[in-house]
Amino acid sequence: MLTRRLIMPIALIAVAMVSAVACADSLLREERTVIVNGIAETWQLRWAKPPSSYCGPESVLKAISCPCRGFAYGETGTLLLVRLRGNTEVERLNLSPLYQEWNDRNQSFLGADGDGAALPHWPMNDSDFDRESNGDKTLLAEIKNRPPTQIMQLADYDHDGQATEFLIPVAAPTCEDGTYYVAVGVSKDNPHLHGLAPADDPKDPFVIRR
Repeated sequence: MLTRRLIMPIALIAVAMVSAVACADSLLREERTVIVNGIAETWQLRWAKPPSSYCGPESVLKAISCPCRGFAYGETGTLLLVRLRGNTEVERLNLSPLYQEWNDRNQSFLGADGDGAALPHWPMNDSDFDRESNGDKTLLAEIKNRPPTQIMQLADYDHDGQATEFLIPVAAPTCEDGTYYVAVGVSKDNPHLHGLAPADDPKDPFVIRR
Protein backbone atom coordinates (compact mmCIF):
# COMPACT_ATOMS: atom_id res chain seq x y z
CA MET A 1 0.00 0.00 0.00
CA LEU A 2 2.82 2.38 0.88
CA THR A 3 4.56 1.68 -2.45
CA ARG A 4 1.38 2.41 -4.35
CA ARG A 5 0.91 5.72 -2.54
CA LEU A 6 4.45 6.78 -3.37
CA ILE A 7 4.39 5.79 -7.04
CA MET A 8 1.27 7.77 -7.98
CA PRO A 9 2.56 11.19 -6.81
CA ILE A 10 5.94 10.52 -8.47
CA ALA A 11 4.21 9.65 -11.76
CA LEU A 12 2.13 12.81 -11.57
CA ILE A 13 5.24 14.90 -10.92
CA ALA A 14 6.98 13.30 -13.93
CA VAL A 15 4.03 14.12 -16.20
CA ALA A 16 3.97 17.69 -14.92
CA MET A 17 7.70 18.08 -15.57
CA VAL A 18 7.37 16.84 -19.18
CA SER A 19 4.45 19.21 -19.76
CA ALA A 20 6.42 22.11 -18.31
CA VAL A 21 9.38 21.40 -20.60
CA ALA A 22 7.08 21.23 -23.65
CA CYS A 23 5.47 24.54 -22.72
CA ALA A 24 8.87 26.15 -22.10
CA ASP A 25 10.07 25.13 -25.57
CA SER A 26 7.06 26.24 -27.60
CA LEU A 27 9.20 26.81 -30.72
CA LEU A 28 10.09 23.11 -30.99
CA ARG A 29 7.86 21.58 -33.66
CA GLU A 30 9.31 18.07 -33.71
CA GLU A 31 12.31 16.07 -32.48
CA ARG A 32 13.64 12.73 -33.71
CA THR A 33 16.64 10.48 -33.13
CA VAL A 34 18.56 9.87 -36.37
CA ILE A 35 21.43 7.39 -36.85
CA VAL A 36 24.14 8.95 -39.03
CA ASN A 37 27.17 6.74 -39.78
CA GLY A 38 26.35 4.67 -36.70
CA ILE A 39 26.13 7.69 -34.38
CA ALA A 40 22.85 8.71 -32.72
CA GLU A 41 21.93 12.34 -33.32
CA THR A 42 18.93 14.45 -32.35
CA TRP A 43 17.27 16.42 -35.14
CA GLN A 44 14.83 19.19 -34.34
CA LEU A 45 12.40 21.15 -36.45
CA ARG A 46 12.21 24.55 -34.79
CA TRP A 47 10.44 27.82 -35.49
CA ALA A 48 12.70 30.86 -35.20
CA LYS A 49 9.79 32.69 -33.54
CA PRO A 50 6.15 31.83 -32.82
CA PRO A 51 4.54 30.80 -36.13
CA SER A 52 1.28 32.10 -37.59
CA SER A 53 -1.67 29.99 -38.62
CA TYR A 54 -1.62 28.74 -42.23
CA CYS A 55 -4.55 26.76 -43.62
CA GLY A 56 -5.45 26.52 -39.95
CA PRO A 57 -8.40 24.94 -38.15
CA GLU A 58 -10.05 28.33 -37.69
CA SER A 59 -11.67 27.72 -41.11
CA VAL A 60 -12.10 24.11 -42.19
CA LEU A 61 -13.67 25.31 -45.45
CA LYS A 62 -10.42 27.09 -46.37
CA ALA A 63 -8.24 24.27 -45.07
CA ILE A 64 -9.81 21.71 -47.43
CA SER A 65 -9.20 23.91 -50.51
CA CYS A 66 -6.60 22.90 -53.10
CA PRO A 67 -3.86 25.43 -52.09
CA CYS A 68 -3.96 23.96 -48.57
CA ARG A 69 -3.42 20.38 -49.70
CA GLY A 70 -0.47 19.04 -47.72
CA PHE A 71 -0.47 22.00 -45.28
CA ALA A 72 -3.72 21.76 -43.28
CA TYR A 73 -4.00 22.35 -40.39
CA GLY A 74 -0.73 24.23 -40.46
CA GLU A 75 1.55 27.04 -39.42
CA THR A 76 3.92 29.39 -41.21
CA GLY A 77 7.12 31.18 -40.22
CA THR A 78 10.90 30.88 -40.40
CA LEU A 79 11.68 27.17 -40.03
CA LEU A 80 15.00 25.68 -38.88
CA LEU A 81 16.36 22.14 -38.94
CA VAL A 82 18.78 21.77 -36.02
CA ARG A 83 21.19 18.86 -35.63
CA LEU A 84 22.65 17.89 -32.24
CA ARG A 85 24.98 15.25 -30.83
CA GLY A 86 24.32 14.99 -27.15
CA ASN A 87 23.67 18.56 -26.04
CA THR A 88 26.03 20.06 -28.63
CA GLU A 89 24.63 21.65 -31.76
CA VAL A 90 26.45 20.39 -34.86
CA GLU A 91 24.74 22.60 -37.44
CA ARG A 92 21.45 24.14 -38.44
CA LEU A 93 19.75 24.76 -41.78
CA ASN A 94 17.17 27.44 -42.49
CA LEU A 95 14.53 25.55 -44.48
CA SER A 96 12.57 28.64 -45.50
CA PRO A 97 14.64 29.35 -48.67
CA LEU A 98 13.54 25.95 -50.03
CA TYR A 99 10.08 27.50 -50.29
CA GLN A 100 11.31 30.68 -51.97
CA GLU A 101 10.49 29.70 -55.56
CA TRP A 102 6.92 29.08 -54.46
CA ASN A 103 6.85 32.21 -52.30
CA ASP A 104 7.28 34.24 -55.47
CA ARG A 105 4.15 32.66 -56.91
CA ASN A 106 2.03 32.39 -53.78
CA GLN A 107 2.25 35.36 -51.44
CA SER A 108 0.40 33.42 -48.73
CA PHE A 109 3.70 31.79 -47.79
CA LEU A 110 5.45 35.08 -47.15
CA GLY A 111 5.70 35.93 -43.48
CA ALA A 112 6.30 39.39 -42.10
CA ASP A 113 10.03 38.86 -42.55
CA GLY A 114 9.64 37.73 -46.17
CA ASP A 115 11.11 34.33 -45.34
CA GLY A 116 8.22 31.94 -44.81
CA ALA A 117 7.92 28.17 -44.63
CA ALA A 118 4.79 26.16 -43.85
CA LEU A 119 4.10 22.82 -42.20
CA PRO A 120 0.94 20.94 -41.27
CA HIS A 121 0.50 20.69 -37.52
CA TRP A 122 -2.75 18.91 -36.60
CA PRO A 123 -4.34 16.10 -38.64
CA MET A 124 -7.69 16.61 -40.37
CA ASN A 125 -10.65 14.28 -39.81
CA ASP A 126 -13.29 13.59 -42.46
CA SER A 127 -16.03 14.81 -40.13
CA ASP A 128 -14.48 18.24 -39.45
CA PHE A 129 -16.27 20.10 -42.23
CA ASP A 130 -19.71 18.78 -41.24
CA ARG A 131 -19.04 19.64 -37.61
CA GLU A 132 -18.00 23.20 -38.52
CA SER A 133 -21.05 23.59 -40.78
CA ASN A 134 -23.28 22.47 -37.92
CA GLY A 135 -21.76 25.09 -35.62
CA ASP A 136 -19.84 22.74 -33.32
CA LYS A 137 -18.17 25.10 -30.82
CA THR A 138 -15.89 22.37 -29.47
CA LEU A 139 -14.21 21.59 -32.80
CA LEU A 140 -11.32 24.09 -32.71
CA ALA A 141 -10.19 23.12 -29.22
CA GLU A 142 -10.45 19.42 -30.08
CA ILE A 143 -8.33 19.82 -33.23
CA LYS A 144 -5.61 21.61 -31.27
CA ASN A 145 -5.54 18.73 -28.78
CA ARG A 146 -4.87 16.14 -31.48
CA PRO A 147 -1.37 14.61 -31.63
CA PRO A 148 0.73 16.61 -34.13
CA THR A 149 1.28 15.33 -37.65
CA GLN A 150 4.73 13.72 -37.92
CA ILE A 151 6.95 15.51 -40.43
CA MET A 152 10.30 13.72 -40.07
CA GLN A 153 9.38 10.35 -41.58
CA LEU A 154 12.92 9.24 -42.27
CA ALA A 155 13.82 7.23 -45.37
CA ASP A 156 16.76 6.57 -47.69
CA TYR A 157 15.80 8.85 -50.58
CA ASP A 158 19.33 9.09 -52.03
CA HIS A 159 19.96 5.31 -51.81
CA ASP A 160 23.20 5.59 -49.82
CA GLY A 161 22.15 2.95 -47.29
CA GLN A 162 21.10 5.38 -44.55
CA ALA A 163 17.59 6.59 -43.67
CA THR A 164 18.71 10.18 -43.11
CA GLU A 165 16.27 12.18 -45.24
CA PHE A 166 12.65 13.25 -44.89
CA LEU A 167 10.15 15.18 -47.01
CA ILE A 168 8.83 18.68 -46.37
CA PRO A 169 5.89 20.08 -48.38
CA VAL A 170 6.85 23.21 -50.33
CA ALA A 171 3.86 23.87 -52.60
CA ALA A 172 0.42 22.81 -53.80
CA PRO A 173 0.28 24.56 -57.20
CA THR A 174 -3.02 23.13 -58.49
CA CYS A 175 -5.69 20.61 -57.54
CA GLU A 176 -4.45 18.30 -60.31
CA ASP A 177 -0.78 18.44 -59.30
CA GLY A 178 -1.29 17.74 -55.60
CA THR A 179 1.52 18.58 -53.16
CA TYR A 180 5.17 19.13 -54.04
CA TYR A 181 7.93 18.09 -51.61
CA VAL A 182 11.68 18.48 -51.16
CA ALA A 183 13.78 15.80 -49.43
CA VAL A 184 16.02 17.20 -46.68
CA GLY A 185 18.81 15.56 -44.68
CA VAL A 186 22.39 14.37 -44.98
CA SER A 187 24.08 11.87 -47.29
CA LYS A 188 27.44 10.15 -47.59
CA ASP A 189 28.35 12.42 -50.50
CA ASN A 190 27.28 15.53 -48.59
CA PRO A 191 27.45 15.09 -44.79
CA HIS A 192 25.90 18.51 -44.12
CA LEU A 193 22.18 19.31 -43.91
CA HIS A 194 20.85 20.11 -47.38
CA GLY A 195 17.98 19.66 -49.80
CA LEU A 196 18.60 16.71 -52.13
CA ALA A 197 19.64 18.04 -55.55
CA PRO A 198 21.33 16.87 -58.77
CA ALA A 199 25.11 16.67 -58.58
CA ASP A 200 25.58 19.22 -61.36
CA ASP A 201 23.30 21.80 -59.68
CA PRO A 202 23.38 21.31 -55.88
CA LYS A 203 21.63 24.63 -55.22
CA ASP A 204 18.47 23.54 -57.06
CA PRO A 205 16.85 20.71 -55.03
CA PHE A 206 14.63 18.12 -56.62
CA VAL A 207 10.91 18.80 -56.24
CA ILE A 208 8.96 15.57 -55.72
CA ARG A 209 5.26 15.40 -56.53
CA ARG A 210 2.95 13.02 -54.70
